[in-house]
Amino acid sequence: MPDKVDVLILAASYGGGHLQAARALVEGFRLTHPELQCALVNFFRELSPTANRLVEISYRQAVLKAPLLWKEFYRLTDRSGPESRVQRRLTRIFFRRTRLLLSAYAPRVVVSTYPVASRIVGEMKRRGLVSQPLVTVLTDQSLHSQWLHPATDLYIAGSHYVRARLVRRGVSTADIAVTGIPISPRFAVPRDRTATRRALGLAPDRPVVLVMVGAQGLLPTADELCAALAAFPLPLQVVLVAGHDERLRARVERIAVTSRRPVHVLGFVTNIEEWMAASDLLVGKAGGLTTAEALARELPLVIIRPIPGQEEDNTRFLVHAGAAVRVENVDEAVRAVGEILASPERLAGMRRAAAALARPTAARDAARIIAGLLGRHAERPL
Repeated sequence: MPDKVDVLILAASYGGGHLQAARALVEGFRLTHPELQCALVNFFRELSPTANRLVEISYRQAVLKAPLLWKEFYRLTDRSGPESRVQRRLTRIFFRRTRLLLSAYAPRVVVSTYPVASRIVGEMKRRGLVSQPLVTVLTDQSLHSQWLHPATDLYIAGSHYVRARLVRRGVSTADIAVTGIPISPRFAVPRDRTATRRALGLAPDRPVVLVMVGAQGLLPTADELCAALAAFPLPLQVVLVAGHDERLRARVERIAVTSRRPVHVLGFVTNIEEWMAASDLLVGKAGGLTTAEALARELPLVIIRPIPGQEEDNTRFLVHAGAAVRVENVDEAVRAVGEILASPERLAGMRRAAAALARPTAARDAARIIAGLLGRHAERPL
Protein backbone atom coordinates (compact mmCIF):
# COMPACT_ATOMS: atom_id res chain seq x y z
CA MET A 1 0.00 0.00 0.00
CA PRO A 2 1.33 3.50 -0.76
CA ASP A 3 2.13 5.95 2.01
CA LYS A 4 -0.39 8.64 2.88
CA VAL A 5 0.55 11.89 1.12
CA ASP A 6 -0.24 15.57 1.28
CA VAL A 7 -0.29 16.13 -2.50
CA LEU A 8 -1.34 13.54 -5.08
CA ILE A 9 -0.51 14.51 -8.67
CA LEU A 10 -2.39 12.69 -11.43
CA ALA A 11 -0.78 12.68 -14.87
CA ALA A 12 -0.79 10.72 -18.13
CA SER A 13 1.87 9.73 -20.64
CA TYR A 14 0.02 10.78 -23.81
CA GLY A 15 2.13 13.38 -25.60
CA GLY A 16 4.66 13.50 -22.77
CA GLY A 17 3.85 17.01 -21.56
CA HIS A 18 1.35 16.03 -18.87
CA LEU A 19 3.92 13.79 -17.20
CA GLN A 20 6.72 16.35 -17.56
CA ALA A 21 4.60 19.05 -15.93
CA ALA A 22 3.76 16.69 -13.06
CA ARG A 23 7.44 15.88 -12.50
CA ALA A 24 8.28 19.58 -12.55
CA LEU A 25 5.65 20.17 -9.86
CA VAL A 26 7.21 17.47 -7.69
CA GLU A 27 10.54 19.32 -8.04
CA GLY A 28 8.79 22.57 -7.20
CA PHE A 29 7.33 21.13 -3.98
CA ARG A 30 10.73 19.74 -2.96
CA LEU A 31 12.25 23.19 -3.29
CA THR A 32 9.46 25.23 -1.70
CA HIS A 33 7.79 22.83 0.75
CA PRO A 34 10.10 19.88 1.45
CA GLU A 35 7.98 19.00 4.49
CA LEU A 36 5.05 18.00 2.25
CA GLN A 37 4.73 14.42 1.04
CA CYS A 38 4.03 14.26 -2.71
CA ALA A 39 3.16 11.33 -4.95
CA LEU A 40 2.96 11.25 -8.75
CA VAL A 41 0.68 8.69 -10.40
CA ASN A 42 0.33 7.93 -14.11
CA PHE A 43 -3.44 7.93 -13.77
CA PHE A 44 -4.64 5.65 -16.58
CA ARG A 45 -1.70 3.30 -16.37
CA GLU A 46 -2.66 2.79 -12.73
CA LEU A 47 -6.33 2.26 -13.56
CA SER A 48 -5.82 0.04 -16.63
CA PRO A 49 -2.33 -0.61 -18.08
CA THR A 50 -3.76 -2.28 -21.19
CA ALA A 51 -6.19 0.52 -21.98
CA ASN A 52 -3.48 3.09 -21.26
CA ARG A 53 -1.13 1.52 -23.81
CA LEU A 54 -3.91 1.26 -26.38
CA VAL A 55 -4.77 4.95 -26.01
CA GLU A 56 -1.08 5.92 -26.26
CA ILE A 57 -0.70 4.04 -29.54
CA SER A 58 -4.02 5.31 -30.92
CA TYR A 59 -3.14 8.93 -30.13
CA ARG A 60 0.23 8.69 -31.86
CA GLN A 61 -1.22 7.00 -34.94
CA ALA A 62 -4.07 9.51 -35.17
CA VAL A 63 -1.90 12.63 -35.08
CA LEU A 64 0.68 11.16 -37.47
CA LYS A 65 -1.51 9.41 -40.03
CA ALA A 66 -4.95 11.02 -39.71
CA PRO A 67 -4.47 14.60 -38.48
CA LEU A 68 -7.73 15.80 -40.03
CA LEU A 69 -9.64 13.04 -38.25
CA TRP A 70 -7.89 13.97 -35.01
CA LYS A 71 -8.86 17.62 -35.59
CA GLU A 72 -12.53 16.69 -35.91
CA PHE A 73 -12.34 14.51 -32.81
CA TYR A 74 -10.72 17.39 -30.90
CA ARG A 75 -13.46 19.81 -32.00
CA LEU A 76 -16.25 17.33 -31.27
CA THR A 77 -15.04 16.61 -27.72
CA ASP A 78 -14.49 20.33 -27.12
CA ARG A 79 -18.19 20.93 -27.74
CA SER A 80 -19.04 18.31 -25.11
CA GLY A 81 -19.02 20.09 -21.74
CA PRO A 82 -19.20 18.71 -18.19
CA GLU A 83 -23.00 18.58 -18.34
CA SER A 84 -22.93 16.21 -21.32
CA ARG A 85 -24.84 13.01 -20.55
CA VAL A 86 -22.35 10.94 -22.55
CA GLN A 87 -19.38 12.44 -20.70
CA ARG A 88 -20.95 11.85 -17.31
CA ARG A 89 -21.67 8.23 -18.16
CA LEU A 90 -18.09 7.70 -19.35
CA THR A 91 -16.56 9.20 -16.22
CA ARG A 92 -18.69 6.95 -14.01
CA ILE A 93 -16.86 3.92 -15.43
CA PHE A 94 -13.74 5.01 -13.56
CA PHE A 95 -15.33 6.06 -10.26
CA ARG A 96 -14.65 2.85 -8.35
CA ARG A 97 -10.98 2.53 -9.26
CA THR A 98 -10.36 6.24 -8.79
CA ARG A 99 -11.96 6.12 -5.36
CA LEU A 100 -9.73 3.17 -4.42
CA LEU A 101 -6.69 5.10 -5.62
CA LEU A 102 -7.59 8.19 -3.61
CA SER A 103 -8.37 6.09 -0.54
CA ALA A 104 -4.96 4.42 -0.78
CA TYR A 105 -3.04 7.69 -0.85
CA ALA A 106 -5.50 9.77 1.24
CA PRO A 107 -4.13 13.07 -0.12
CA ARG A 108 -5.04 16.45 1.32
CA VAL A 109 -5.17 17.92 -2.20
CA VAL A 110 -5.48 16.34 -5.65
CA VAL A 111 -3.59 17.95 -8.53
CA SER A 112 -4.27 16.92 -12.13
CA THR A 113 -2.15 17.68 -15.19
CA TYR A 114 -4.39 15.61 -17.46
CA PRO A 115 -7.88 16.75 -18.51
CA VAL A 116 -9.71 13.42 -18.24
CA ALA A 117 -8.40 12.90 -14.70
CA SER A 118 -9.63 16.40 -13.84
CA ARG A 119 -13.04 15.57 -15.28
CA ILE A 120 -13.36 12.28 -13.37
CA VAL A 121 -12.27 13.68 -9.99
CA GLY A 122 -14.40 16.79 -10.53
CA GLU A 123 -17.51 14.71 -11.20
CA MET A 124 -16.79 12.61 -8.12
CA LYS A 125 -16.50 15.80 -6.06
CA ARG A 126 -19.84 17.01 -7.37
CA ARG A 127 -21.43 13.73 -6.27
CA GLY A 128 -19.89 13.89 -2.81
CA LEU A 129 -17.56 10.92 -3.40
CA VAL A 130 -14.41 13.05 -3.01
CA SER A 131 -13.82 15.83 -0.49
CA GLN A 132 -10.29 16.99 -1.31
CA PRO A 133 -9.61 20.24 -3.15
CA LEU A 134 -9.01 19.68 -6.87
CA VAL A 135 -6.35 21.68 -8.72
CA THR A 136 -6.14 21.45 -12.52
CA VAL A 137 -2.84 22.41 -14.16
CA LEU A 138 -3.23 23.28 -17.84
CA THR A 139 -0.24 22.17 -19.89
CA ASP A 140 -0.79 24.13 -23.13
CA GLN A 141 -1.57 27.68 -24.22
CA SER A 142 -4.93 26.24 -25.13
CA LEU A 143 -8.25 25.48 -23.50
CA HIS A 144 -10.33 22.41 -24.31
CA SER A 145 -13.62 21.79 -22.50
CA GLN A 146 -12.28 18.48 -21.14
CA TRP A 147 -10.16 20.50 -18.70
CA LEU A 148 -13.23 22.19 -17.20
CA HIS A 149 -15.43 21.09 -14.35
CA PRO A 150 -17.45 23.30 -11.96
CA ALA A 151 -16.17 21.34 -8.95
CA THR A 152 -12.56 22.36 -9.67
CA ASP A 153 -11.19 24.54 -6.86
CA LEU A 154 -8.25 26.09 -8.73
CA TYR A 155 -6.91 26.29 -12.26
CA ILE A 156 -3.19 26.84 -12.85
CA ALA A 157 -2.85 28.64 -16.20
CA GLY A 158 0.16 29.05 -18.45
CA SER A 159 -0.51 32.68 -19.38
CA HIS A 160 -2.98 35.54 -19.11
CA TYR A 161 -4.16 34.45 -22.57
CA VAL A 162 -5.33 31.14 -21.10
CA ARG A 163 -6.75 32.94 -18.07
CA ALA A 164 -8.91 35.08 -20.37
CA ARG A 165 -10.19 31.99 -22.15
CA LEU A 166 -11.08 30.37 -18.81
CA VAL A 167 -13.01 33.47 -17.79
CA ARG A 168 -14.91 33.45 -21.09
CA ARG A 169 -15.90 29.85 -20.29
CA GLY A 170 -17.39 30.96 -16.98
CA VAL A 171 -14.54 30.33 -14.54
CA SER A 172 -14.24 32.91 -11.75
CA THR A 173 -11.04 34.94 -11.71
CA ALA A 174 -10.67 33.99 -8.05
CA ASP A 175 -10.27 30.35 -9.11
CA ILE A 176 -7.40 30.99 -11.55
CA ALA A 177 -3.70 31.45 -10.88
CA VAL A 178 -1.33 32.37 -13.70
CA THR A 179 2.08 30.85 -13.01
CA GLY A 180 3.15 29.59 -16.41
CA ILE A 181 3.27 25.93 -17.42
CA PRO A 182 5.33 24.06 -14.80
CA ILE A 183 8.77 23.17 -16.14
CA SER A 184 11.81 21.89 -14.30
CA PRO A 185 13.30 24.50 -11.94
CA ARG A 186 16.63 23.80 -13.66
CA PHE A 187 15.46 26.15 -16.43
CA ALA A 188 15.59 29.03 -13.94
CA VAL A 189 19.37 28.62 -13.52
CA PRO A 190 21.16 31.17 -15.77
CA ARG A 191 23.69 29.74 -18.23
CA ASP A 192 26.26 31.47 -20.37
CA ARG A 193 25.76 30.37 -23.97
CA THR A 194 29.43 30.31 -24.97
CA ALA A 195 30.54 28.42 -21.85
CA THR A 196 27.66 25.96 -22.23
CA ARG A 197 28.59 25.26 -25.84
CA ARG A 198 32.15 24.50 -24.87
CA ALA A 199 30.99 22.21 -22.06
CA LEU A 200 28.77 20.29 -24.51
CA GLY A 201 31.49 19.93 -27.14
CA LEU A 202 30.01 22.50 -29.53
CA ALA A 203 31.92 25.17 -31.40
CA PRO A 204 31.43 28.42 -29.45
CA ASP A 205 31.47 30.67 -32.54
CA ARG A 206 28.90 28.95 -34.79
CA PRO A 207 25.09 29.19 -34.57
CA VAL A 208 23.40 26.10 -33.10
CA VAL A 209 20.11 24.78 -34.52
CA LEU A 210 18.40 22.37 -32.14
CA VAL A 211 16.00 19.85 -33.72
CA MET A 212 13.56 18.11 -31.38
CA VAL A 213 11.08 15.41 -32.34
CA GLY A 214 9.00 15.42 -29.14
CA ALA A 215 8.41 12.76 -26.53
CA GLN A 216 6.60 10.44 -28.95
CA GLY A 217 8.57 11.16 -32.13
CA LEU A 218 5.87 13.28 -33.75
CA LEU A 219 8.19 14.91 -36.30
CA PRO A 220 8.37 12.26 -39.05
CA THR A 221 10.49 14.46 -41.36
CA ALA A 222 13.29 14.95 -38.80
CA ASP A 223 15.87 13.03 -40.86
CA GLU A 224 15.06 15.06 -43.99
CA LEU A 225 15.31 18.25 -41.97
CA CYS A 226 18.70 17.30 -40.53
CA ALA A 227 19.99 16.34 -43.97
CA ALA A 228 18.92 19.70 -45.39
CA LEU A 229 20.47 21.61 -42.50
CA ALA A 230 23.64 19.52 -42.79
CA ALA A 231 24.02 20.82 -46.36
CA PHE A 232 23.31 24.43 -45.38
CA PRO A 233 25.46 27.02 -47.24
CA LEU A 234 26.12 29.13 -44.12
CA PRO A 235 28.24 27.84 -41.21
CA LEU A 236 26.12 26.35 -38.45
CA GLN A 237 25.95 23.24 -36.30
CA VAL A 238 22.96 20.95 -35.89
CA VAL A 239 21.90 19.10 -32.76
CA LEU A 240 19.20 16.43 -33.03
CA VAL A 241 17.49 15.16 -29.88
CA ALA A 242 15.92 11.93 -31.13
CA GLY A 243 14.52 10.80 -27.79
CA HIS A 244 13.78 7.07 -27.76
CA ASP A 245 13.59 6.80 -31.56
CA GLU A 246 16.66 4.65 -32.20
CA ARG A 247 15.91 4.22 -35.91
CA LEU A 248 15.79 7.98 -36.43
CA ARG A 249 19.00 8.33 -34.47
CA ALA A 250 20.75 5.74 -36.67
CA ARG A 251 19.52 7.41 -39.90
CA VAL A 252 20.80 10.83 -38.86
CA GLU A 253 24.09 9.40 -37.61
CA ARG A 254 24.65 8.11 -41.16
CA ILE A 255 23.89 11.61 -42.48
CA ALA A 256 26.38 13.10 -39.99
CA VAL A 257 29.26 10.99 -41.35
CA THR A 258 29.32 12.83 -44.72
CA SER A 259 27.76 16.09 -43.55
CA ARG A 260 29.03 19.46 -44.71
CA ARG A 261 28.18 20.89 -41.29
CA PRO A 262 28.66 19.37 -37.81
CA VAL A 263 25.66 17.25 -36.80
CA HIS A 264 25.44 16.05 -33.19
CA VAL A 265 22.98 13.20 -32.72
CA LEU A 266 21.56 12.54 -29.25
CA GLY A 267 19.05 10.05 -27.92
CA PHE A 268 17.07 10.68 -24.76
CA VAL A 269 18.74 13.43 -22.72
CA THR A 270 18.27 14.54 -19.12
CA ASN A 271 19.96 17.94 -19.57
CA ILE A 272 17.82 19.49 -22.28
CA GLU A 273 18.00 22.81 -20.38
CA GLU A 274 21.73 22.91 -21.24
CA TRP A 275 21.23 22.12 -24.92
CA MET A 276 18.55 24.81 -25.16
CA ALA A 277 20.84 27.32 -23.43
CA ALA A 278 23.52 26.58 -26.06
CA SER A 279 21.16 26.97 -29.05
CA ASP A 280 20.10 29.85 -31.27
CA LEU A 281 16.96 28.29 -32.75
CA LEU A 282 14.72 25.34 -31.97
CA VAL A 283 13.07 23.58 -34.91
CA GLY A 284 10.31 21.08 -34.19
CA LYS A 285 6.81 20.69 -32.82
CA ALA A 286 4.79 22.96 -30.53
CA GLY A 287 4.12 20.85 -27.47
CA GLY A 288 3.20 22.87 -24.39
CA LEU A 289 6.16 21.78 -22.28
CA THR A 290 8.75 22.05 -25.05
CA THR A 291 7.66 25.56 -25.93
CA ALA A 292 7.54 26.63 -22.27
CA GLU A 293 11.08 25.30 -21.81
CA ALA A 294 12.28 27.11 -24.93
CA LEU A 295 10.78 30.38 -23.73
CA ALA A 296 12.54 29.98 -20.39
CA ARG A 297 15.82 29.81 -22.34
CA GLU A 298 14.79 32.77 -24.55
CA LEU A 299 15.03 30.39 -27.50
CA PRO A 300 13.04 31.29 -30.65
CA LEU A 301 11.18 28.52 -32.45
CA VAL A 302 10.53 27.38 -36.01
CA ILE A 303 7.42 25.23 -35.69
CA ILE A 304 6.74 22.65 -38.40
CA ARG A 305 3.11 21.86 -39.19
CA PRO A 306 1.61 21.85 -35.69
CA ILE A 307 -0.78 19.08 -34.70
CA PRO A 308 -4.41 20.25 -34.92
CA GLY A 309 -5.82 21.31 -31.59
CA GLN A 310 -3.55 22.27 -28.73
CA GLU A 311 -0.38 22.57 -30.86
CA GLU A 312 -2.12 24.96 -33.24
CA ASP A 313 -3.19 27.07 -30.25
CA ASN A 314 0.36 27.03 -28.84
CA THR A 315 1.70 28.08 -32.22
CA ARG A 316 -0.78 30.95 -32.57
CA PHE A 317 0.18 32.21 -29.12
CA LEU A 318 3.92 32.16 -29.92
CA VAL A 319 3.69 33.54 -33.47
CA HIS A 320 1.43 36.40 -32.35
CA ALA A 321 3.97 37.32 -29.67
CA GLY A 322 6.85 37.22 -32.17
CA ALA A 323 8.73 34.34 -30.52
CA ALA A 324 8.14 31.79 -33.29
CA VAL A 325 7.42 31.29 -36.97
CA ARG A 326 5.20 28.60 -38.43
CA VAL A 327 6.16 26.55 -41.49
CA GLU A 328 4.50 23.64 -43.23
CA ASN A 329 7.40 21.52 -44.52
CA VAL A 330 11.15 20.95 -44.48
CA ASP A 331 11.91 23.39 -47.32
CA GLU A 332 10.07 26.20 -45.53
CA ALA A 333 11.79 25.31 -42.27
CA VAL A 334 15.28 25.50 -43.78
CA ARG A 335 14.41 28.77 -45.50
CA ALA A 336 13.15 30.22 -42.21
CA VAL A 337 16.30 29.12 -40.38
CA GLY A 338 18.44 30.81 -43.02
CA GLU A 339 16.46 34.05 -42.95
CA ILE A 340 16.48 34.30 -39.15
CA LEU A 341 20.17 33.47 -38.72
CA ALA A 342 21.08 35.92 -41.51
CA SER A 343 19.39 38.75 -39.59
CA PRO A 344 20.90 39.31 -36.11
CA GLU A 345 18.28 42.01 -35.48
CA ARG A 346 15.41 39.64 -36.19
CA LEU A 347 16.94 36.88 -34.05
CA ALA A 348 17.47 39.32 -31.18
CA GLY A 349 13.87 40.51 -31.49
CA MET A 350 12.56 36.96 -31.32
CA ARG A 351 14.72 36.32 -28.27
CA ARG A 352 13.26 39.40 -26.57
CA ALA A 353 9.75 38.19 -27.41
CA ALA A 354 10.52 34.78 -25.92
CA ALA A 355 11.97 36.37 -22.79
CA ALA A 356 8.79 38.43 -22.33
CA LEU A 357 6.72 35.23 -22.25
CA ALA A 358 9.14 33.16 -20.16
CA ARG A 359 8.13 31.82 -16.75
CA PRO A 360 11.11 29.75 -15.60
CA THR A 361 9.92 29.63 -11.96
CA ALA A 362 6.45 28.29 -12.82
CA ALA A 363 6.85 24.98 -10.97
CA ARG A 364 7.88 26.67 -7.72
CA ASP A 365 5.21 29.34 -8.05
CA ALA A 366 2.50 26.75 -8.68
CA ALA A 367 3.72 24.62 -5.74
CA ARG A 368 3.50 27.61 -3.38
CA ILE A 369 -0.03 28.42 -4.50
CA ILE A 370 -1.20 24.81 -4.22
CA ALA A 371 0.39 24.50 -0.78
CA GLY A 372 -1.63 27.54 0.24
CA LEU A 373 -4.79 25.50 -0.28
CA LEU A 374 -3.67 23.15 2.48
CA GLY A 375 -3.95 25.92 5.03
CA ARG A 376 -7.65 26.17 4.22
CA HIS A 377 -8.08 22.38 4.13
CA ALA A 378 -5.82 21.27 6.97
CA GLU A 379 -7.46 17.98 7.82
CA ARG A 380 -6.63 14.80 5.96
CA PRO A 381 -9.77 13.19 4.48
CA LEU A 382 -10.90 10.00 6.16
